[in-house]
Amino acid sequence: IFDSNILDECVYECADCGAFYTSGVNGMAWVNRGNVLTNSAFRNIGSIAVYLDDQMSGWKISDNHLHGATGANSGFMLGGGRRNHVQRNTITGGFARAVTMLHVAYQYPQLSARVRELLYPGSPWPVEYPELLNVTTDHFGLPIRTEIVDNVYDSPTFLQTSATGPTTPSQNAANLEAWLSVAANNTKV
Repeated sequence: IFDSNILDECVYECADCGAFYTSGVNGMAWVNRGNVLTNSAFRNIGSIAVYLDDQMSGWKISDNHLHGATGANSGFMLGGGRRNHVQRNTITGGFARAVTMLHVAYQYPQLSARVRELLYPGSPWPVEYPELLNVTTDHFGLPIRTEIVDNVYDSPTFLQTSATGPTTPSQNAANLEAWLSVAANNTKV
């Protein structure tokens, strides 16, 4: 649990990073569930405030305040992963977009190997997280079953679902549908 923290003046001298950054490249992305990021303030962020990279899954991110410096990239960057919940956050300041949600096309052999290790006979993992039984074949690389709801933002763009450039609302809607995900009740102020 990451609760009631303040991060200020971060992420000005690097590109692929976030003030709060977590990566699943070591094989833990699909199995490291139940993480919480809540009630924290991210102030004067130069690029990305919260970055779940390399298929990170199972995060609950709520009730945070994100404020980007002029020219900042994104309040949230969701790089693949599944079952992430982003709700009741306030995203203001200079962020170009409130949320960037990406399809991660590359595959990590470590992820599949780590899932196989955890599915031993009698393991509690498939009981607690039954989707792990078919995680390597069910929409691999897509940010599926993610919910982005009840957030407030002032960015020019709320959501971008492509790493290669801006997406239209209809492209975002099509991607969210294909990804079994939802973005709803997000309010521009």
